[in-house]
Amino acid sequence: SCAKKHEVNILTLAARRLGWATTARGCGGAVVWVNTREDVTQRLPKLRDEEMLSHVPGMGLTCSKDTLARALEAAGARFWPRSWCLPDVGLAEIAGEVFAPDGPPATLIVKPAA
Repeated sequence: SCAKKHEVNILTLAARRLGWATTARGCGGAVVWVNTREDVTQRLPKLRDEEMLSHVPGMGLTCSKDTLARALEAAGARFWPRSWCLPDVGLAEIAGEVFAPDGPPATLIVKPAA
């Protein structure tokens, strides 16, 4: 998932920008990053009195391009590049929109849902 690939770099960059120090797993700290339900269930019993844990259910789904595209479309968001989700939209419809003879030159990037 995108979180697994990029979480360390993004968190390190954010911590640096905020002037925070980072520590290795289990070495203490004021902010603890958890990704999965398993992370939450492992970390929750170890919280000290002054620590808090926040979890946003479904956040990992935003890393799925098809799920994110469907959610943004349902919310009425307009963004670029245009996204289509198969099989919701047929190939002929996509090709007709992307490669319309009166339209500008187009690039189409295709990625699997899984």
